Amino acid sequence: MAQRGTQQLKAEQEPLESSMETWREEVQHLREALAEKEEQLSRAVKRGQMRTVAHVETLTQLNSTQAALKESNLKCASLEETLHSQQQEKEERHRRELMEQEEGFHQKLLVIEEEFETKLEEEKHRFNEEKEALRQQLFLQQEKFKKLLDEEKHKYNEKIIKIEESMKQQLVAKEQNFNRMVADVYQR
Repeated sequence: MAQRGTQQLKAEQEPLESSMETWREEVQHLREALAEKEEQLSRAVKRGQMRTVAHVETLTQLNSTQAALKESNLKCASLEETLHSQQQEKEERHRRELMEQEEGFHQKLLVIEEEFETKLEEEKHRFNEEKEALRQQLFLQQEKFKKLLDEEKHKYNEKIIKIEESMKQQLVAKEQNFNRMVADVYQR
């Protein structure tokens, strides 16, 4: 982003630099014209008083050229100052934009972190609820199993008692039968 801003500044500086180059060339031309006029002036002095009027005109032109040169120099300085201030303003604007973007990214990151933490808390809560529900379900199944086991034990014990009673009755009946048989044998 900073590189693009620098390229943009360079692109904006090119016309100003081109303008400054034009002014420099004009100044150079003006300097050359000034040198030429000074040469004409020295020839005019050598020729004498007849060239006095031309000499005055040349001086006038020289003065206007020097004024134009001064004006050109002032314009160059003004252009350089303007360019420098524009560059500083653009750099400051780019710096502010970068800071704003960084702040925006930071805010987005905070929002994402908060959303993630919220979702994580929700997941933990749901996991705990599911865990508790499974624990309750397991507890109910254990209770059911204990109940079924107790019922089965009770049925088994009742069967054993019935079988024992049946066996006792059979044994009593066999014993009575045996005793009868022994009594019959004894009587015979």
